[in-house]
Amino acid sequence: MKTKFESRASARILAVLAAAIFIASTASVASQASAAPALDLIQVGLQTSMSYPYQYTLTAYNTSGYQVANYQSGYPGAAFQLPSGTYLLTASAYYQNNTSCLECVYPASTGSSTATGSSSGVAIAPIIKPYGGAITEYGYSLAQVSGPTNLSISLKNASALPLTQLAIHVGYANGTAAAGASVSGYVIGSYYVYSPKANTYGQTDKSGDVTLTVPQAPVDVSAYLSVPIKLPQSTSTVTVNVGGQKVNVTVSLEPSYLSLNGEALILPPQTSASIVLHYQPNNYPIVYAGSSATSGAGAVSPTLGASQTTQQTATNSSQTAPTTKIAPFTPSASQLTAGSPSLNPPQSGSGLSTVVIEVAAIGGALVIAAAVAALFMRKSRNGAPPT
Repeated sequence: MKTKFESRASARILAVLAAAIFIASTASVASQASAAPALDLIQVGLQTSMSYPYQYTLTAYNTSGYQVANYQSGYPGAAFQLPSGTYLLTASAYYQNNTSCLECVYPASTGSSTATGSSSGVAIAPIIKPYGGAITEYGYSLAQVSGPTNLSISLKNASALPLTQLAIHVGYANGTAAAGASVSGYVIGSYYVYSPKANTYGQTDKSGDVTLTVPQAPVDVSAYLSVPIKLPQSTSTVTVNVGGQKVNVTVSLEPSYLSLNGEALILPPQTSASIVLHYQPNNYPIVYAGSSATSGAGAVSPTLGASQTTQQTATNSSQTAPTTKIAPFTPSASQLTAGSPSLNPPQSGSGLSTVVIEVAAIGGALVIAAAVAALFMRKSRNGAPPT
């Protein structure tokens, strides 16, 4: 009797333990699933104005300015899973023509005369196709996502985008104007936008103002200024020991410079922006147009010998540099692009539902196994000969 009682007790303990593991595991994973943000499927289709075997690039930025998704392929469409929010999506299509054709014949428009020598009767006209010409298109969308959404972005010839003038004011943290600041603009998400009439770089006047002429697109504008500062003394002499030999060294403390930087994102139809310069704690800050601009704070450590000319050259040479961080932005309701709901939207979730099912299955199997073991042991004991 004592042995039978101990066996039944062990079976009960095993069943209780399995049930506890099942409940604890399911509760833990369920809490993680509820804490994770739900993701919505965003499907984006790209429509170009010309038909070429393009290579497409699609990039998504959140309102904090961080790149959250990127797509590169030869197909004009992509799908992202993103949390609800507002996003800037930029798209570009690029084709490099590496063939030449001096007498390429293409069908002419209806109603034109038939070319001499054409036996088919189709109106044709010879054209000259240049060698090595690059063809690019660009487009963007400001989308507010609150569920599975379909978006369509229309792309246009990047070099023929309409131009607009941006009035930029640059000032210090105390509100005074910053004269002589270098200001540059960069079209977000396009590496090949070029217009001979554009002016994407300039310097502020004594009022802190400058005007840029840029394509009508989302433009990240950055401002840089290297400011000379006065230190308590101009020179000092110190004695250093070099290999047992004492040497007097003159240390020059001037000129010394502080590097100041600021950034703003301009979204059409906006045509102006104010940029506040902040201290940048870098030895040799190279400010790329469209890069991150961190507001400086805390103790000031001077930059010795920083060359303003070097900084300006670096800024000009990086107009088409890729970027994963732009200035934060808050679009108005009129700037947002309307999307259409997905016809067959998937269930929004964080991807943990499968894990929950698996844990539930394992826990349930443990409970069933414990119950079967207890029943088997009971029958075994009941059928055993008495001792």
